[in-house]
Amino acid sequence: MLRFGLQNQSPKDKLLLNVLAQDIFGGTKAHNRVAYNDYMFRNNIDNDNTSLRVGLTYNFGKHKAKRTDVNINNSEIESSAGY
Repeated sequence: MLRFGLQNQSPKDKLLLNVLAQDIFGGTKAHNRVAYNDYMFRNNIDNDNTSLRVGLTYNFGKHKAKRTDVNINNSEIESSAGY
């Protein structure tokens, strides 16, 4: 099985394109033959799992997260616990 993927992002990080091709040459095949007494068993298995997946993502906004600093004073907890 052969997989091939590609990811491309625009210069301003707004647009993202994903392309994935899987089993493009039909590589999931099995052939066998079994002889038992007067019987001959032949199996040909050909799973067609070929697929192509395309994804397109567009990001809105400035991509900036807000940051808030928080100060926690544990002195009240420590004094009540007897530390």
